[in-house]
Amino acid sequence: MQFKKIMLAGAVVAVASTQVMASDIFIGGVYGRIGQDMNLKSNGSTLRSDITDARIENKLENRDMVGFRLGTWLNDNTRIYGNFILDDKSYKKSSTTTSESYRYKNYELSLSADYVIPLTDSGNTQFYAGGTLGLNKLKYAQGQFREKETGAHVNGSRTKRDTALMYGLQTGIIQNLTDNLSAELGYRYTRSNNEIAGTFNGERLKLESKSQQSAFLALNYSF
Repeated sequence: MQFKKIMLAGAVVAVASTQVMASDIFIGGVYGRIGQDMNLKSNGSTLRSDITDARIENKLENRDMVGFRLGTWLNDNTRIYGNFILDDKSYKKSSTTTSESYRYKNYELSLSADYVIPLTDSGNTQFYAGGTLGLNKLKYAQGQFREKETGAHVNGSRTKRDTALMYGLQTGIIQNLTDNLSAELGYRYTRSNNEIAGTFNGERLKLESKSQQSAFLALNYSF
């Protein structure tokens, strides 16, 4: 509930900021690929790569992301925008008697600011660099489905959530396609301190999410 309230407040701030220069409002969609730095620990020790759960951790580290942005240009060289970004990854593995499922889901609500400089005389190709500050909500679910001669049942299903401050840097290239439409190729590096601890399938585990890198493509429409 707290995260939803903060999301609403962030959206109000983003919308309010766009009232400054109504002619320079823009909206956009984002799609990209994330590489996540994750640590899965048992009793305080990082699991070895030859342990099943560590291999599952590696399966969840690389994910697709989608997002939405709303912002405004303050002047020819400065833009600010709010972001809502979602990434979701599931993994399942099965044996002759057991099926296990794992799901890692991230929600990001943030505010970004970029400094933009033209690379060509026409100004249609631009370089930008900036920073991002916001909140990251992590949801991790793990379950086990075991079959027996008497039937099937669920054993050890758990879901945990955590919300933490996130911050980072981004850079990229903007290419104007028309007077109102532009494409953007970018790179982001962000950090957060999300941490989830709990008993999963009878074992005490702690999942730490520290940093992530992402390459993305965005399409922006200006009004």
